[in-house]
Amino acid sequence: MKNLNNLAEECDEAINTASQEKIEILAKEIQERLNDSNKNKEKFALHYLYGNLCHALSTIINEDPSGWRNDNYPDYLTSEINHLRAAEKIIPDKEKIYKYEIETNLANAIAKQRRSIEVLGNWRCDFNI
Repeated sequence: MKNLNNLAEECDEAINTASQEKIEILAKEIQERLNDSNKNKEKFALHYLYGNLCHALSTIINEDPSGWRNDNYPDYLTSEINHLRAAEKIIPDKEKIYKYEIETNLANAIAKQRRSIEVLGNWRCDFNI
């Protein structure tokens, strides 16, 4: 099994090359690891990585971010939001260094759906810094 750093590097590479096939393979691998993991440190990282992969897939297939208004939900964008929220909830104290990255990605995903009021709470950290 790959360590988290190697997995994160593979995810970054797949996202940077916009390889839908590689991203889908990594997403499946992460889903399987999420099902097997019981450690919060690993789970928060896997949720974060999965959320980022979903963001890339949403962009690659050009999902309609406002499709939710017509019951045509953007599946990858919705998954991105759900996994980033999950990561945010279980992030261990000693990993708080990633908190702002998660909050920023979450805010951007919610803003992409044009849900601006919900985003203000997440963007507050950027304004304070």
